[in-house]
Amino acid sequence: MPLYSYQVMDKTGNTLDGRLEADNEWTAASRLSSMGYVPLEINEIADAKKKKSASLFRKKIKIADLSFFTRQLSAMLNAGIPLTRCLYTLGEQSNNPQLAQSVSEVAKKVEGGMSFSDALGEYPKIFNTMYVEMVRTGEIGGSLHEILRRLSEQLEREKSLRDSIKAATFYPSVVLIFAGLVVLAMMFFVVPIFVGFFPEGIELPLATKIIMAFSESLRSSWYMYIVGLIVFVIGTRMFIASNFGHRIWENIKFRLPVFGDLFKKVTSHVFLGPWQPYCQEVSRYCRLWLPLAQPLAAAKLPRP
Repeated sequence: MPLYSYQVMDKTGNTLDGRLEADNEWTAASRLSSMGYVPLEINEIADAKKKKSASLFRKKIKIADLSFFTRQLSAMLNAGIPLTRCLYTLGEQSNNPQLAQSVSEVAKKVEGGMSFSDALGEYPKIFNTMYVEMVRTGEIGGSLHEILRRLSEQLEREKSLRDSIKAATFYPSVVLIFAGLVVLAMMFFVVPIFVGFFPEGIELPLATKIIMAFSESLRSSWYMYIVGLIVFVIGTRMFIASNFGHRIWENIKFRLPVFGDLFKKVTSHVFLGPWQPYCQEVSRYCRLWLPLAQPLAAAKLPRP
């Protein structure tokens, strides 16, 4: 289906730009008119389908994309724009093809009578349990735009934390990688040169023997080390994923000398951060003297 770029005017006289898929220009114009816009210009984008389908498999949905979508949706709902029109508009204007497709499908499900939270729940890889249940709570309490605003703030804080972690671990990672490359270069090229300097029959220290043996083994069976490293990484991940291994990892990771404090900060953010908007919503129910059964049932106590 061809992709068209458009320029329209809304009811307030503001001009908006975006993209949408349609069979032809007349179908695109009819769809924009049904959304309450006045089409000003519609142009087909050449080879858009190929570019979009190719990028669909390459571009992942980042937390920044989800945060921007949530904040925009909150602002549009607060302005009184119907939910389905908001979803169609944001889906057409999104720069992420996968998010745009998912949002458009959610809009169609909502038009078909499904609740917004249930429609989001069918895309767990994009909208996690906390996101869906917070939206459900906002639907029940009639404050969906406020809940979405708080969710966007939470997503922004999570992105900031991830960026801080990446920045904090970038330099040590570079140093470790560089040190590893230096050691490999010494084992492959430097140690064999020094081995030729030692006379035969001389008694060498134990440490020197170990280094020479490791260098010889690495040069002759380097592929075995690569296979062993891959098996070790996969085995470690599988062990941590098991119940027994997960308990052991949880007991030791906070005691690590350098990364222990970092794990504590990340864990406290992951466990306490997502509950903040939900607690604020329950607090609002208490101030209005409303029954707590609905928000508590809607939350379903999801795991952070």
